[in-house]
Amino acid sequence: MNARNDIARAGARSLLCALDARSIA
Repeated sequence: MNARNDIARAGARSLLCALDARSIA
């Protein structure tokens, strides 16, 4: 199990979601 990879993936996803929300708002 790659916990570090999972954390990095979750962080990137949250950043992308934040950028999408900003572009939509």
